[in-house]
Amino acid sequence: MKKYFYGLGILTAISFGLLNYSKIQAHGFGERYDLPIPLGYFLVGASLTIILSFVIIGLFVSFAHKKRDFVPTRTLINTNVLQSTTVKFIGFLIKIFAISIFGLMLATGLFGSENPTENFSVIFVWIIWWVGFGLAIPIIGNFWASINPVIIIFDAIHFVLSKNCVLNKRCNGFMHKYSCPQYSEFNFAPYPNILKYWPIVFWFLLFAWIENSGYGASPGDLARCAILYTAVSVIGMLVYGKNMWLSRGEVFNVYYNIMGSFGFLEFERDERGALINIKIRPPVVGLLKLTTGSISFVAFHIILLATITFDGLSETFIWYEIIDIFVPIFGLTGLEFIGLIFMPVVFFLAYYLFSWIIYFVAGEMDLNKILTVFVFALTPIAIAYHIAHYFSYIVITGQMIVPLISDPFGFGWNIFGTADYTTNIKIINAKVIWYLSVITIVLGHVFSILISHVKSTEFYSTRALAAKSQYPMMVLMVFYTALSLWIIAQPLVQN
Repeated sequence: MKKYFYGLGILTAISFGLLNYSKIQAHGFGERYDLPIPLGYFLVGASLTIILSFVIIGLFVSFAHKKRDFVPTRTLINTNVLQSTTVKFIGFLIKIFAISIFGLMLATGLFGSENPTENFSVIFVWIIWWVGFGLAIPIIGNFWASINPVIIIFDAIHFVLSKNCVLNKRCNGFMHKYSCPQYSEFNFAPYPNILKYWPIVFWFLLFAWIENSGYGASPGDLARCAILYTAVSVIGMLVYGKNMWLSRGEVFNVYYNIMGSFGFLEFERDERGALINIKIRPPVVGLLKLTTGSISFVAFHIILLATITFDGLSETFIWYEIIDIFVPIFGLTGLEFIGLIFMPVVFFLAYYLFSWIIYFVAGEMDLNKILTVFVFALTPIAIAYHIAHYFSYIVITGQMIVPLISDPFGFGWNIFGTADYTTNIKIINAKVIWYLSVITIVLGHVFSILISHVKSTEFYSTRALAAKSQYPMMVLMVFYTALSLWIIAQPLVQN
């Protein structure tokens, strides 16, 4: 394990060193930041960093082939503490606060100002929750399961039903104790195997379309969408069982579980979702515990990466030219929808192609196995691009939540005296944002190579086959590193 940390330390130092002489302009500021070399040189430097990291990781990760327990954890807070009365009461208060924020979001959306910048619901959902939580959870760990309103609402409904069961005792699929359904058997029907993970694919594509099309900028529409999604999720848990629906149909539970696996805290839960241990671990390595055998889940994971890339691409001159050509034919909403479908298809085909090359070069595992084994190596890339693309957005635009704390409905209130707060755009400068974006993207790809290498040593029988399987992955990582940096740069270098 020491070799792993030594290698990671060397790799990080080299990455920072190579990136210290780059050039570009920072995201989202409208100010130009000229660096001493052209962008093309910079992309080459980043690509060489990935290649060098591939070599270094290959040398150190050979250790993992002999020792499988590559995910060291230490218990930070144990079951006895978490099950104590005091901690349970604190947890109850946190849940009350979470459901209150959710209720405020719905109320402001339905009854507040229709101006999205004056309405708590729009700013909270798109900036604080989607962007802010999307930055915090990959760093900290998946704390979302403790404050997920869907889970809290379902647990409340179950509590009522378990105390006063009004359901037919002969209802198929139920086991009753004192005329009430037991928790683990609380489901009406088995989950249809044909659905697999496709429900979360559908929900995420719909969510991405709402985000990119501007439909979610209407407070009323946003609140109604939240109500509909919550109702469907709760009904899904009632029909198919809580854990089954959370893992197959509740897209944000799945999303944050994946992203939180990158973080340094592991929130261990029992089958009822109760927190039993909080463990600390090195960042990244939690991804090694994730597994899947479903191509539908692979599709979902690729969609995560493709949609955020599409979000970045929509700020480039290429997308503006596409708009000029195709908007008269499809309309802007239709074109956004086509883009959100087209981009994941392209990404999936690229991943499928490189997986086939791995199969051709290394053999031993079949193609479907390769697709499912290496898909979690893409997670650090998705996280890195999310941070690079949205960091300036949360730091600057996120300040809009401050006045809304005092006036959530946009009625002219000033409850806490913050209504007159104005956004400070000088809180962070262009140079810091750009260097952060570059370092984040490059290190994200480095961590992806690390995950891919360890997975290869786990599933291939020899070190030689594991090494062969990683050459196509290196090419893929180099390509996407350059593509990501190019996309991030375009809004800044184009006139």
